Amino acid sequence: MLLRNILKNGIISDGDWDGVFATGLLINWAYSYGIIPSFYFPSPVELKNLSVIEKVSVEIVPTKTVVKNSIIFDHHEGPQTDTYENNNIWIYGKVKSVARLVANFLEVDVDEKWILAIDEVDSANIKSELSKILFKAYQADVTHFPRDKIAKLVAEFKFNELLDVCKELAERYEVQEKIADKLIKNSYEMFPNVKYFFYKEGEEGAKRIAMIKLEDKNDIVIAIGKKADTYLLSIGTKKSNIDLRPLFEEARKKGYNAGGRENIGGIQSANNIDKILDFLKENIKKLYIRE
Repeated sequence: MLLRNILKNGIISDGDWDGVFATGLLINWAYSYGIIPSFYFPSPVELKNLSVIEKVSVEIVPTKTVVKNSIIFDHHEGPQTDTYENNNIWIYGKVKSVARLVANFLEVDVDEKWILAIDEVDSANIKSELSKILFKAYQADVTHFPRDKIAKLVAEFKFNELLDVCKELAERYEVQEKIADKLIKNSYEMFPNVKYFFYKEGEEGAKRIAMIKLEDKNDIVIAIGKKADTYLLSIGTKKSNIDLRPLFEEARKKGYNAGGRENIGGIQSANNIDKILDFLKENIKKLYIRE
């Protein structure tokens, strides 16, 4: 009953594949109760000035922005990162995607092949043909990815039409892959097996491709972009013995917006880039470099 009432106030969701698909499943469930919720996918820059009050949140958590009196679906950080005063209810589970969390919690009968594909995309462990198509569709143009359209197709269970849309988007992927190769070529070494690179607005898809390729050969990879006056850092690893969460915790202590899970996450800052790099060097050395 509480979830149905809060859904009437709308959904705020992360805009990656996992968040968009999970939002579609939430809308589908809401339809069964005669509810047509509004939904919105804020950009990372919008988050710092956003307040999520009495809404359903999909992976928009209090470490990213103000979230109060809301129901949070998340599989990354968990309620221990929240405070009692925010009065949030967490639907949390250690599963591979928030889409799987939503499907399981609400008992939405969606084809397992789609959930499995979202699992693979969200963990950057691309194996199935469907996950390859979804990955390419998103990375081809992250900024203009048709999130609203895709969430509605998922909500209406129009998966054949969704697949057609994704295949069309995926055809543009090769352009981003060429840009990714340039980003890799221009990357810098922070420490042995720790690389970082800069990307420009419009190269978000190429950024993720470059990170995945660099993670194959390095312990930690950092991608640095900028939008308006804010630096956006994506940090990833494929090493099972590296947990990035302590790094994000240190960043929050310094006043940065930061969060993520063991193998991937992000930091946002309006500081100059030298201060950000100094912070990263100091804390990566302290937490992960064994001399």
